[in-house]
Amino acid sequence: MPYNVCLDFEPDAKTDDNLKAMRARLLGYLILHAPSLNSRREVVDLIRSCGLNYATLSELGRSFIYYFIRPREFV
Repeated sequence: MPYNVCLDFEPDAKTDDNLKAMRARLLGYLILHAPSLNSRREVVDLIRSCGLNYATLSELGRSFIYYFIRPREFV
């Protein structure tokens, strides 16, 4: 289950970097509190596509932060 992958990723990320731990928590949060079933399905599919590769999961979390949560203005 993808949520369990996030739970397993978080302690591993804490030993490496607090930023990675935040990304792991974000992915879990997106599963639990997705605004719709379709968006939850998309997040789950993306997490599954990463497998158990924590570096890839960290990059996925970073992508959600930079492109959806705090988008920037481009001039």
